[in-house]
Amino acid sequence: MTAMLSLSDWVNALERYYLAEYVRGGGSSVKFAVCFDGVRTDQAIDALIERARTLGYLAARIDSREVKVHMIEKLFGSIVKQLPWDDLTLRVLLEFARQNHWLVPDRPTTAGLVEQLEQLNGLGTQQISLELQRCIGEGIFRDRSLAKDFRLAMLWLARARLVAAPGNNAIRDQILEWLRVEVRAISAMKQYQIFTKINRANARHLLGSLLAWIRRAGYPGLVVGIDAGRLLQRQRVDDGTLNYSPAALLDAYEVMRQFIDATDEFDGLLLVVSLGEEFLDIDPRGRGIGRYPALMYRAYDEVRDRNLANPLTALTRLAPREEVLA
Repeated sequence: MTAMLSLSDWVNALERYYLAEYVRGGGSSVKFAVCFDGVRTDQAIDALIERARTLGYLAARIDSREVKVHMIEKLFGSIVKQLPWDDLTLRVLLEFARQNHWLVPDRPTTAGLVEQLEQLNGLGTQQISLELQRCIGEGIFRDRSLAKDFRLAMLWLARARLVAAPGNNAIRDQILEWLRVEVRAISAMKQYQIFTKINRANARHLLGSLLAWIRRAGYPGLVVGIDAGRLLQRQRVDDGTLNYSPAALLDAYEVMRQFIDATDEFDGLLLVVSLGEEFLDIDPRGRGIGRYPALMYRAYDEVRDRNLANPLTALTRLAPREEVLA
């Protein structure tokens, strides 16, 4: 019998070895949590998300029953939907103001930022607006570390936050619609110089830009928890939720493999995938990790201690505390 961790010990280990310093310092990691009887896959993700938020991280929870986890663009869109975009944009703009040695509001309102800065600094709305436009151009649009389409999207979000106006609200809504992978016709985005929908070819690069933007806004990073329990479901479920064919299962495992190989490209990401114990099945004919060798060779712990669980491995087995201590 392989050693296991209790849910609380696992979350504490992730905090100590990853969230406390490693991810906060810009590192990234992908982990798999295999839940045995007594620990639900959603329970593991909820515990992780709660701890991450108490530590100041942004967090996103993804359920494989509701989000097509075999499509990386859908994963990206689900993450985007759960982020506080007004807060992120405002944090970046306020940092521009501080770089200009301006006073900034302690509790910014939903009113235009230019008006709020003018009330505190008395420099005139035109001067403040022109200076912030310059900062947006140099600090966002010319930042080559961000993907071009992401730069453009952030530029328009920042501009829309400067002045409160119905037109700016419409701009914000359209940009967020594109980021959420909900835009129907890409022609609607041409006025923003964005000509491509978010798809499997560019989603990973946009995620890297998103992580950089989150850290620029002052957050230590992003924690993403994927409840992937539905992937292992053999029988089709007719309750309006998603089902995964064998081909979709392989695609999902390939997305996970890509995340593992791309950790060096990401700054400040902890991605945790929670699955049932069937995931440990190495039979290539099953639905477990053995179905996709490229993932198995990266995540499966072929060498492990029978008595002492290692919380630093890519794959961790979780069990109720009473079973761990038995």
